[in-house]
Amino acid sequence: MANDRSIAISKPSEDGKRPAESTVPAVSGVVPWVFIVNHHEPAREALRQLCTSVGLAVETYATAEAFLAALGGRRPGCLLLELCLPGMGGFGLQRELAARNLGLPVIVVTSYGDVRTAVDALKAGAFDYFEEPFSRQLLLDRIHQAIELDRATCQLEVQCAELARRLALLTPREREVLDLVVDGHTNKKIAALLGVREKTVECHRANLMRKLSVESVAEMIRLVVTLDGNSMQRQRLHAWFVVLWILASTASVLSGMLDDLVSDLPELLAGLVSSLGMA
Repeated sequence: MANDRSIAISKPSEDGKRPAESTVPAVSGVVPWVFIVNHHEPAREALRQLCTSVGLAVETYATAEAFLAALGGRRPGCLLLELCLPGMGGFGLQRELAARNLGLPVIVVTSYGDVRTAVDALKAGAFDYFEEPFSRQLLLDRIHQAIELDRATCQLEVQCAELARRLALLTPREREVLDLVVDGHTNKKIAALLGVREKTVECHRANLMRKLSVESVAEMIRLVVTLDGNSMQRQRLHAWFVVLWILASTASVLSGMLDDLVSDLPELLAGLVSSLGMA
């Protein structure tokens, strides 16, 4: 069961010691890793060398099970995944990552695939899909983009966790008031909806601002709306990416069919002329 961990440097170490750090910026002090899960050793090694050649920190695994056992909790980075794996397989690994709520961007890199498989992988949450042969530079670009996405996601997760901690301090009534404030209701309207005095609503709002560590109602609203909106935006962006990938793949197929038709056109016309007795 293959499993190695390496960090790239510009020149191989002669004393065999592990380098101190990667050239990739850390997320909150944690170095992001590129995790490679591929049962085919030559392909796994080729991807490892490609990533380490540009200073990316890499871990490689031959099975999904070995990767999950080593991963533990949330670790920033991205995953280069071959779908055709022994055991639970690539799709099984995607489902398990989702079940564990581990938002690691997945880039499928495979030697065996088709449009249907690509669409299924993207629907399952893959960040991108590459089938041999592909541009190494394009793959590296997408890896860096995936790492940047995960960096932002990790920061958002920290913010969400902090917001959840603050929200847990609210009483049920304070949470009701918060929801109504975010919906844009005035103190007078909130008081009428809850059947309390306007002064009571003002007291609840003051408690909300104190517990949420904000200095204004506008900041309180922005805090809640921004965090909710970022999650929805990521979902919308991924949905659009799937649609665009399908359209691009369809266009590529149609283009190939058109090229074949154009190249075969003289022969087709000759056959048509012959069948009509016009030769």
